[in-house]
Amino acid sequence: MNKNIANTNGEQVGSTVHVFERAGLGKAPFQFVGMNKNAYQACPGAPMQPGGTCDYCGASIMFEFFIRSADGKTFKVGSDCVCKFDTGGLRRVVDAKVREMKRKANIERQDAKIARAKELLPQVADKLRAQPHPQDWRAKQGETLYACVVWYFANAGRAGQCWAAKLIEEALEISKTKIVK
Repeated sequence: MNKNIANTNGEQVGSTVHVFERAGLGKAPFQFVGMNKNAYQACPGAPMQPGGTCDYCGASIMFEFFIRSADGKTFKVGSDCVCKFDTGGLRRVVDAKVREMKRKANIERQDAKIARAKELLPQVADKLRAQPHPQDWRAKQGETLYACVVWYFANAGRAGQCWAAKLIEEALEISKTKIVK
């Protein structure tokens, strides 16, 4: 029995031809050469949408990962296609880039949350001044939640500032619900 049966593309079944090669994107081995965020917003207030397409599968992608083949062709694919068809460490590189993008996006969201909370602080200042400090010994000295929030914005790191921002958002929500009733 012949084990080297050809498929419809004329390739040997069980051959080690990379799927990117079969798609005509170039010859293996492949190398990561860069990335790009390609997004668009249909109208103000609308969510961001993917602005590119994967050269392998045709799916919409926001983050394009550029790959260069051994014969010098450069093409773009999404992270899912790189991860599905890992070759020579491409997945490791792309995974690191995806983690970095997620970390940066998280930092941007946190910074926006903190900036918004700082803007809202004057609106809830009296409400925060009416509540005791979360640390008992400071509360016994007459310090308030407002002093705690101000201290966190001035001295704490991002996590502490996010906690203070959450307190401001909660105080604002409580104020809104009392107004509605």
